Amino acid sequence: MLRHFQETSPYFGNKLKTIGKNFQPTARSRDIPVDPPLTRNESQEADKALLNTAIPKDHGLLLTASSSESTGRPVTARKTDVNQSFHRAFNLRNHLWHKCDLTAKFATIRATPWRQMGDTVSPGHLYIRPVPQSS
Repeated sequence: MLRHFQETSPYFGNKLKTIGKNFQPTARSRDIPVDPPLTRNESQEADKALLNTAIPKDHGLLLTASSSESTGRPVTARKTDVNQSFHRAFNLRNHLWHKCDLTAKFATIRATPWRQMGDTVSPGHLYIRPVPQSS
């Protein structure tokens, strides 16, 4: 995966090049550099250089998600249908891990346009998320 990013993402390609690594498929975990997560400013500055230029076709649609704080300057992320599937699976695992009552009512209001959420929702849809049971 690192080699793929090295070859297809201008930002990560340059970053990996500066540490002098050329990752082979046999790279071991101890050979993988650990970098701190990008800051909001770094992400905004890198912008399109973070994009992967060769997303596998079978990963589905390329979606965009944005958020901004009081500065009004958005942080934009791109994701695919595969990313979205993992996101949903991890959220469900989190709810199960914390023994949430999946029958409980809890409303979450999202400002994300429905088109970015995939084909499974419609405009004006209210997303329901369970809350942990009280002990």
